[in-house]
Amino acid sequence: MLVFLQIRDFAIVDRLELELAPGFTCITGETGAGKSILVGALGLLSGNRADSSAVRQGCQKAELVAGFELDAGDSALAWLREAELDDGSDCLIRRVLHANGRSRAWVNGTPVTLQQLAELGSRLVEIHGQNEHLRLTRRSEAFRLLDSANEQALAETRARYFAWQELEREKQALLSRDALTPGDLDLLGYQLEELENDLLPPGEFTALETEHRKLARGSEIVAALEAALDVLQSGEAAASSTLHRAAGSLEEHGALDPDIAAAAGMMREAAINCDEAGSSIQSALSRMDLSPERLAEVEGIGKKRIAMIAVWLDLLKVFPVAVRAFVALGFRQRAGGGGHSAGACGGFVHGVRQHRALL
Repeated sequence: MLVFLQIRDFAIVDRLELELAPGFTCITGETGAGKSILVGALGLLSGNRADSSAVRQGCQKAELVAGFELDAGDSALAWLREAELDDGSDCLIRRVLHANGRSRAWVNGTPVTLQQLAELGSRLVEIHGQNEHLRLTRRSEAFRLLDSANEQALAETRARYFAWQELEREKQALLSRDALTPGDLDLLGYQLEELENDLLPPGEFTALETEHRKLARGSEIVAALEAALDVLQSGEAAASSTLHRAAGSLEEHGALDPDIAAAAGMMREAAINCDEAGSSIQSALSRMDLSPERLAEVEGIGKKRIAMIAVWLDLLKVFPVAVRAFVALGFRQRAGGGGHSAGACGGFVHGVRQHRALL
């Protein structure tokens, strides 16, 4: 429940404080009295985007504050607990809009992003316009309401529809080509079997390529890691210790000014991030392998696979749709029904695609 709303230097309002009692509250007034300003303020506190025009003319910033009391089973309270922003059953939201277009927000004294504010706001406030019912006459709105009733079913239907379209395109492409002769099928089956035996399993070629890059640039990577670690942790001027000291100094005065408290929190978070970055760098250094023997071995494997890809490309020139025929329609490689099935060809195609992407 909304308990109070405070506005300062927002739109045409210099200062307003509104306290709300439990139950139904109705705010009335003539056109232009400022009712929509209160709704606009709640919208901004719920995560709506703002610009510098929201700041009252002649002022440097506008400040909006709203207080809520939450029930034990409220979804907003569950969200606050999950985000570690809860303060009992109370929720205090503060947002400052600057004349230069900048905007900052806090929830229970902790800085939050606009996305976080919008996620919380959707659980606290629901705003309806006076012509909201007219949207129901729109075809797009009717579909939106229908789709929102079961988003999982919508996603599954969409995925199946696109998969069906892809299969339909492949079928039409295959049907427009001349069928392969038994001799072509026999030759293709032999060549596919030879190629499939020399391909790496799915995913291993990418891992091999990554390892080769690390081995080839090992000295450069180690130098970069050590330089970064030196900046983070070496000496009194190290970034980590400097940030910890600065955050500690600001925290002593954080209770006197919310901006000081916010700055202290951000600096403490940055210091912790520096500590974690240092640990990650040390872990990466411990796993670096600069062995020239391993580099030569990886390069040899890569050259062999590239030679196999050249054979595959030549095969595609002779039989441009044969492999897709095996996979999409389940044809057998051999006229008598023996040999590899479409599933085996599918594994072959997946492996070749991985290899070919690295050329």
